[in-house]
Amino acid sequence: MVLTGAEKFVFIDLLRMSSDLLSKYTTPQDRLFYLIFIPHLLLMIFIFMFADNAARIGGGLHKGIRALIGIGAYMSIIFMGWYGSFIAPIFVGLWQMLLALAFISFIAARFLHPTQAKELMAYGKMQGEKITAKGKAGKKLEQELERIDRVISEVAKSPTSTAEGRQYKEMQLSQLRAQRAEIKHALEEL
Repeated sequence: MVLTGAEKFVFIDLLRMSSDLLSKYTTPQDRLFYLIFIPHLLLMIFIFMFADNAARIGGGLHKGIRALIGIGAYMSIIFMGWYGSFIAPIFVGLWQMLLALAFISFIAARFLHPTQAKELMAYGKMQGEKITAKGKAGKKLEQELERIDRVISEVAKSPTSTAEGRQYKEMQLSQLRAQRAEIKHALEEL
């Protein structure tokens, strides 16, 4: 990457940009657009808001005070080396994210009219409540299933010495297995 004398003065001497950052943008047009125009656009918006708030805190809304604060903030950012070291790279990434979000909202606005937003929010809330209710019911059913499994294992382990005891034990186990099957079926339908 070869920089002209003017580019070297602006990018390296004045704005204090690193050679790594400059190597990402190979053409002069890319460097002007991505390293000067976009970061300065966002920086001016930031400085305007900063100067306006600082002037209000200072007790007045005089245009001269706002301009003075804005110029001082801009010069401080440039001469302290903040612009080249972290503001330009952050603002280029921020700009790309803002463009992506604007594009997504533009596409969404074409398919979704603002009057439908409330209806969709209400529908989404209702579906969320249904999912939450299913989750709670599913947890209760799972707990009941675990309880029945414990009872089945206890009944199966219990000793029986008489024929009537074995018959009673088998009847209990078949009832518990039927309950277990019903709960499993209910869980699958959730």
